[in-house]
Amino acid sequence: DRGNTLPELQMSVLNQIERPKFVLLDTIRLWIENRRDALLQVIGKVDAIVLNDEEIRLITDITSIPKAVAKLFSLGPKVVIVKRGEHGATMHFASGEFFALPAIPISDVIDPTGAGDSFAGGFMGRLAVEGSLNQAAFRRALVAGTVVASFTVQAFGLEKLVTVTPAELAEREAFLLQSIRVA
Repeated sequence: DRGNTLPELQMSVLNQIERPKFVLLDTIRLWIENRRDALLQVIGKVDAIVLNDEEIRLITDITSIPKAVAKLFSLGPKVVIVKRGEHGATMHFASGEFFALPAIPISDVIDPTGAGDSFAGGFMGRLAVEGSLNQAAFRRALVAGTVVASFTVQAFGLEKLVTVTPAELAEREAFLLQSIRVA
């Protein structure tokens, strides 16, 4: 938890940025439990938040994910992404739209540490490449985050991420997209 930034510092940085195009917040249990008020202020200034199912329940005090998502929308974000580890992720839009994506089944999981961070990094990286903030771009970004996280769990730290090739990323993305095809 030492590598994460205090919500007060996050707010200070946000206050220095003029007209940000898109701000995504990824938080941790430590800030929810020990810096709740400051964290809630930051949540009120972001466009989107990504958290796991335990964190969303903890921050909202609501066990139902749809109700917890609605509570987060009332705090400010327009997009809520709920990471569910090996069960995938869901993305909720304040407009009522919803997108669910399974995780990629990985039989040789070595270490899940950092998967959430690489998920967020893959998501933001793809969103930056997309150059758009429409729902289709967000969906493609969710796919990219899922793909990147799937490589992270196959080694310790950054070991796998520093060796993965663009071709491997594309192959795994194609596999994921094929797996969600219904027709």
